[in-house]
Amino acid sequence: MVKWGDENTKFFHARATKRYRFNIIKQVIDSDGREVTDHHEKAALFFQEFRNRLGFTANAQMLFDLSQLMDQQDLWDLVQHFIVEEMDAVAAQLPIDKAPRPDGFDTSSKNVGL
Repeated sequence: MVKWGDENTKFFHARATKRYRFNIIKQVIDSDGREVTDHHEKAALFFQEFRNRLGFTANAQMLFDLSQLMDQQDLWDLVQHFIVEEMDAVAAQLPIDKAPRPDGFDTSSKNVGL
């Protein structure tokens, strides 16, 4: 029986512990047939297998000129701090009868093109 203030914490921790034990890879057999149990060795084996399957590029060459793709303008404005007047101007444009979603965007039909 759950008592007031208990909130199933004993049950929750028992389930979490069981799940944690289930999610552990206890050993890995490498290509030589050796059982590997050390965490760092297992990580190295998994990383090597990942590289073998996915591949990797050594000495990648950039075949385009980055200076031609970007405007040679002053980018100092990108790192400037916000000023109070700018924040006030943005806040003044927000609708007063709607709350933003967690990502900050309003999904009313006028904003999504419906």
